[in-house]
Amino acid sequence: MAISDGKIKAVSLWEPRRPGSFPVPARSRGSNWLPRRYSNHTSAGSGARCGRKAESTRWDSNRAMNLPNFLSMTRLLLVPCFFLAMYYFLKGHILTLTWAQAILVVIVASDFLDGWLARRRGEVTALGSILDPLADKLFVTASFILLSVFDRIPAWLTILVVTKDILVSIGWCVQVILYNQVEVNPSLLGKIATGLQFATVLAVIFGLPAIPSGGLQYLTGLITVSALLHYVYLALQHTNGSAGESTQNPNGEI
Repeated sequence: MAISDGKIKAVSLWEPRRPGSFPVPARSRGSNWLPRRYSNHTSAGSGARCGRKAESTRWDSNRAMNLPNFLSMTRLLLVPCFFLAMYYFLKGHILTLTWAQAILVVIVASDFLDGWLARRRGEVTALGSILDPLADKLFVTASFILLSVFDRIPAWLTILVVTKDILVSIGWCVQVILYNQVEVNPSLLGKIATGLQFATVLAVIFGLPAIPSGGLQYLTGLITVSALLHYVYLALQHTNGSAGESTQNPNGEI
């Protein structure tokens, strides 16, 4: 209770403080009733816990096997089938070339459809951002190594492509370990390089005239190296930015 103008007035313990009333702290369900020196730490801790919970929930929901992710997974499973069909064709089994060409058409079509459907249906997920480039890199690496062993693609081009994919994969692992960032965000130059690598495999499998001239090979090698250098530049830029933030804020406080 409080005394105001000579009158005794009852004050609820749950009401906020008002001028002239007994100084009882407000303690409603949504208010922060701790002292200021504790409230900031409590809010920060609660926010961190809520952030981790929200992130975990978002990742769990993103792992749902929707149609775009199903297409990416199917493409990933078709890569060994394509590899075996091409291997037996290069060993002299002519009939397996038809199987290899059919599987290749499905792989290329699914590579286009999964991204298009994900954007159109609003189903862009963290799982999809991993499955899509993983399937592409596995297909490109396996195809280039196999075709290079049988002298259908020059060894220098295979070395460039495989080296770029290995370094980018290592960079992604570092990104996950140091920054807890799982999503893969390929650059435009990286997408162009992947498209040219697909085109190189298509030209070999279907006997297109781009390979004998060598023009497609040199263009693919040039864009692949450019994409690798661009990824290295982005990684260094991100590292320098993170180091600068840590120097200015060693305790992570704003």
